Amino acid sequence: MTNIKKINEIKDRLSKIRPFSWVSYIEDRDHQSGESFIMVGTGDNRVDDMYIRGATDNEQDFIAHAPEDISFLVGEIEELLKKKDN
Repeated sequence: MTNIKKINEIKDRLSKIRPFSWVSYIEDRDHQSGESFIMVGTGDNRVDDMYIRGATDNEQDFIAHAPEDISFLVGEIEELLKKKDN
């Protein structure tokens, strides 16, 4: 599989997730009652929270940051590939 094809597949998957910010809230770190969860969206754009069973706090934080991190990394890779082709 070519790099471009793989990047396009990643971008396609990224385009299909909810486009709102994801924020990790860990019980006893970020709030004092309830469960750990990922808040999806804010204000009028808030949708159902995500609850991830069995994840460590670090894994939940990783998942919550994944859309932003992946978007950033894909952009950086595309820039590097453009430079390589020139």
